[in-house]
Amino acid sequence: HYFIQSNLRYAGFPSIPRLISGVMKSRSSLSHKKSREEYKYGALISDGNGYTVNTGVEFEDYSKVSSTYDRSGRKAVCVDRIIEKLPNSCTLLDAGCGTGNYLVPLMNSSKVSSYTGLDINEGMLREARKKASLLQDKGLRNIRIVNGCLLERLDFDREVFDVVILNQVLPHLVDMRVRNKFCHIERLFSELLRVLKPGGILAINTCSHDQLAAVWYNNAIPDACNLLIERTPDLEDIETLVESAGFSDFDLVKDHDPLMGDSYWRYELCFTDAYRSGDAVWALASPEERASAITSMRYGFKKERHTFDCLVRKTVERSGHTTQIFCRKKRFPKCRKRGVSVNSYESRETVV
Repeated sequence: HYFIQSNLRYAGFPSIPRLISGVMKSRSSLSHKKSREEYKYGALISDGNGYTVNTGVEFEDYSKVSSTYDRSGRKAVCVDRIIEKLPNSCTLLDAGCGTGNYLVPLMNSSKVSSYTGLDINEGMLREARKKASLLQDKGLRNIRIVNGCLLERLDFDREVFDVVILNQVLPHLVDMRVRNKFCHIERLFSELLRVLKPGGILAINTCSHDQLAAVWYNNAIPDACNLLIERTPDLEDIETLVESAGFSDFDLVKDHDPLMGDSYWRYELCFTDAYRSGDAVWALASPEERASAITSMRYGFKKERHTFDCLVRKTVERSGHTTQIFCRKKRFPKCRKRGVSVNSYESRETVV
């Protein structure tokens, strides 16, 4: 059985004979190759305001999945580690906040005096505003949920935030059409450096390539998984990007909590659209690959569930599920030459 064998190999188990012959047939048809190219370079996405765009960057239609995203089991991870790093009474920007999963625990920590959640998709922002409204009813103020694009200059003044968090956002900023596919990330890091106060913290949650390969359902959709890995900067890439932007004190820690929460271990949920809406990797799978994966998983769970559960837990224990990165804006940045722009975007601000 293809995806069980893939998980076994990753976990270090010996290969086992296929449980079904031909369940995962080769899908090398022209139509499949065409679908793969379309998904690789971005899909037509609704911006939530009645327009359809193809930036070559975004590949998940969050206007469509926003209503079921929270019901998928998706959760905020590494929250305790982030809160531990927060200074007291800090101003925080949640860049790419989605439905605001980090909003509630951060505001309840009593360490955040001002929270700004920014996202481009109005469907996701609508869900975040619901959470913000509940907190405001409890007396927690200074919460802003705003529409904004991380591919553009951020609409904030210089040095206004103590902390910026960036959670599972980086693959959505990679442009596969250009030679430097990380160009948008480079510009974003320059912008985040601009809006952070000296000594401010940038906290990034991401998955390493090994962690992506270890996710159990990614082994059922290997083409989609490979596309996601292509779109995801690995840990060494991120370290280079943040240091080039001007950040220092790069540090990281491996975390074992699944992004899908307890739902990660309830394998049959993967057959539902609501569950799959919680992980954008499914948006990179062609319809043929999704259908084949579901057929394969139904048989595998029935015949080899215990073995499968053991190997899934072994891989998470070994690789972790996500990686939490912390770095800082230098308190005393190096002087720049007169007239050089302080960030990668066109700006009137210059260092004098």
